Amino acid sequence: MFRISLTTWIVRFVLVGATVAPSWSMGSARAAASASATADPAHPTDRLTLDRALELVRQRHPSVAAAEARVRAAEAEREQADAWANPRLGLDAEGFGGDDQSGLEPDEFALSLGWPLHPLLTRGRRASVAEARTALARAALERAEWELLAASRSAYHRALVADDQVDFAERRLDLTARTVEAFTAQVDAGEASPIQLLRAEVESETARSDLEAARAERRIAHRELAALWVESLDEPLNLTGRSDDHVALSGVDSLERELIEHHPLLRESRWRREIESRGEQLAARARWPEITPRAGIRWLHDGGDQDFVAGIGIELPLFDRRDAARQAAARRTEAADGDLAALEFELRTQLHNALEELHVRAGALEDYDERIVPRARDALDRVRIGQEAGKFGALELLDAQRALVAAEEGRFRAHATYDRVVVQIESLLGRGITAPAPHSPAEDPR
Repeated sequence: MFRISLTTWIVRFVLVGATVAPSWSMGSARAAASASATADPAHPTDRLTLDRALELVRQRHPSVAAAEARVRAAEAEREQADAWANPRLGLDAEGFGGDDQSGLEPDEFALSLGWPLHPLLTRGRRASVAEARTALARAALERAEWELLAASRSAYHRALVADDQVDFAERRLDLTARTVEAFTAQVDAGEASPIQLLRAEVESETARSDLEAARAERRIAHRELAALWVESLDEPLNLTGRSDDHVALSGVDSLERELIEHHPLLRESRWRREIESRGEQLAARARWPEITPRAGIRWLHDGGDQDFVAGIGIELPLFDRRDAARQAAARRTEAADGDLAALEFELRTQLHNALEELHVRAGALEDYDERIVPRARDALDRVRIGQEAGKFGALELLDAQRALVAAEEGRFRAHATYDRVVVQIESLLGRGITAPAPHSPAEDPR
């Protein structure tokens, strides 16, 4: 008798109940912090320090919430990878077409329950890969916060520079206005030429135009900063600057160790490498055969006796054609090692360049503070005294005034560049490097 075996249907069911991934404590804490921040918004008239600005950005920027959602998704995938394999319920119908009377009806039925062993044997490796992916998601969250705070520090720096630019433009306008008043008195007394007064008025109007441009740039810089946590800004922010803060840095080797150990881009790269390594180990398990123990009952179509049946199903592939996949996993691990080394080299280079530039900018700023600007101010004072005594004329006064304006503008730009380098180093280290007063270099906390 010709007999065929046909599996009519297979039903999968889960013996254990569905589990819900636990919520991440940091995410819930941030949600509470966001709610409190919404209830207590930062008013533009409040004094806004850098720390307060960073706190507002952490609480309200949507990129942090998006990264937290990815962490929770990775944690759920970790729970799923650690779950037990689903048993399989199968119904076999055999004996189709046995004789003319039965036709296409089967002679025997077998109801069995099977449990695949391959998912059980690879469960630990799959959970290990999922755990690494969860760690990668947490590193990505840290990197998102790191980059967001770096952008916030840069925006805060630009806003401070814009404030200083307005202050400088106001001082320049006041200086030129006083010069115009002095020339006006001299022209009325017949001691100066109207052409000289005209030149002084041109200087004053130029300063007034520069002041309006500086105020416009300040509004833009303040809006860009406030856009990190609020939708609109009607009034300028009241920023608390750090012009007199002292940069406190430890040795270069200590800073380099801190950078390599804590930078989130390196953490991400290390976990990517770990994922590829664990994926390579998981790919090696694919050589194992599919083994499924089964047990059940069998009965005849005509209502005969029922029998208990048990067996093992083994599926052996005729050829192993996954060598290329295993080689690809190994090559991805090598590529991840290369990416990590290249990133470490790039960050070290950025740190060393920034520290060297900080040293150069500090020297230039010191020159302006100790020699250039004081000499220009002293020269202007001497010319004014000499003009009152009749020793100098209007041209000497204008030249001295221009020299002081140029010196103060150079000092302003040198200070802005110095602060920019400080912000760059803080962005690399992920922390502030300034202190209210000078002190000895701090020891490495590790």
